[in-house]
Amino acid sequence: MSSAGHLVFVYGTLKEGFANYEHKMMKYKSCKLISKQAITLDKFPLMVLGERKIPYLFGVKGIGNNIEGEVYLVDDEHLKELDIFEGCDTGHYSREIINVRVEDNSEEISCNVYVRVPQKGDEELLSNNHLMQTSFTLEQNKNYARLTDDIG
Repeated sequence: MSSAGHLVFVYGTLKEGFANYEHKMMKYKSCKLISKQAITLDKFPLMVLGERKIPYLFGVKGIGNNIEGEVYLVDDEHLKELDIFEGCDTGHYSREIINVRVEDNSEEISCNVYVRVPQKGDEELLSNNHLMQTSFTLEQNKNYARLTDDIG
């Protein structure tokens, strides 16, 4: 970590006004919004899947869309909490580095992002372009079901 913290690109339920924002982002006083409008430089598949309507970003560059999201600055403690919440220790998501453009000033920055760990059946999902989208919307957020406060 730099002394400034960690940049995190969020594209789903951690965005402002969405299901996990209050208890996983704003709970931390050190959490700072850098940009409400950011977009990935590379295309990625983003899909809302399963009974719980979870937004999944697949870590496969070059297919799908440029993904819209927000960028936050977090400290070490908050990043560790997000890792637990996203299930990095249980094989649900992994944290990777991607490049995004901050649309406020067109600056390009590197950010942490949570991507779905590859699973059986992903190849079939990734062949369905109609499932891929550019953003997770407030309408979709209404159908999302959180497992617990500690696990997304």
